[in-house]
Amino acid sequence: MATTHPVETIAKLLILTERRVQQLAREGILPKADHGRYELVPVVQAYVKYLRDRAIGAETPGEDGDHKRRLMKARADIAEFEAQRLSGDLVPVDQVEKTWTDIVARFRQRMLSVAPKAAPLVVVETSIDAAHDIIETLIHEGLAELAATRVEDLPSAEARGVDNAALGGASAGPDDL
Repeated sequence: MATTHPVETIAKLLILTERRVQQLAREGILPKADHGRYELVPVVQAYVKYLRDRAIGAETPGEDGDHKRRLMKARADIAEFEAQRLSGDLVPVDQVEKTWTDIVARFRQRMLSVAPKAAPLVVVETSIDAAHDIIETLIHEGLAELAATRVEDLPSAEARGVDNAALGGASAGPDDL
């Protein structure tokens, strides 16, 4: 049988009052051997585990501390997002999506217009290289036109009050398309 120690010894070892040691024993945190006596190693191990769980235990669901900390974090996140939105660093997803939809639609429209413009010019050419040059020139003209388009020039951007700076200075450049 292991040696047991009185509550006074355990209290001094754990730097607690005798009353607190007894409370922890009643709560089932510290194991009790006999009436008013404790085994040293299991008590120290249980108390260390208790302190570790308390330090980490703020993550335990259902505790007030956890709810308060999550609420404070959520409020801080909201304040940070609001500050970024007001400074123009963040733009609502629907605005970005609509702007990109407009850019892609304009790109599609411009590229589809190449064939009707190229057909009458290419049909009279006898050289494949000359026909290729005509088509390539029309494509480059279309891309240059699109590259000159700024976000503010898109109809949906004007209607929503979106400016180029709010979207990070994005414009539809040739490398962007």
